[in-house]
Amino acid sequence: PGAFAAAMVGGRLLGQSLELRIGDRRLLSVGALIGSGGLLLAAVAPAVPLALLGFAIGGAGVSVAAPTLFGAAGRGASEAERGSAVASVTTISYLGFLVGPPLIGAVSGATDLRVGIGLLAGISLVLAVTSAAARRALPDGGARHP
Repeated sequence: PGAFAAAMVGGRLLGQSLELRIGDRRLLSVGALIGSGGLLLAAVAPAVPLALLGFAIGGAGVSVAAPTLFGAAGRGASEAERGSAVASVTTISYLGFLVGPPLIGAVSGATDLRVGIGLLAGISLVLAVTSAAARRALPDGGARHP
């Protein structure tokens, strides 16, 4: 958890500058793909140092998801709907924050921790694929300039 959280801090600090260079959709997709790879590495790692590296890579990858989605919700809505769009995305993300750990705990308890972490890698991969295909909410495939 420490490696994951520390990498998330670094990823969030760098995320905005990356978003300006490569755009919302690409940042979200590449970040989720990196997160998926890192979490998969953590799930299959034969040794603790490799698992820690996987968690750090996973944290760095998924760190950009929430800020990118919150910003895209605001930019993708009209001025009149902006508040409710951001509130809807925030509510869904908090629901995941509350439901996710018990779900992974239940899966890990029924099988083992590697399967639970592997499930997180799979969810991150789904985010990578769906964000790469998203056009309406994340319209810019390239860089945004302020």
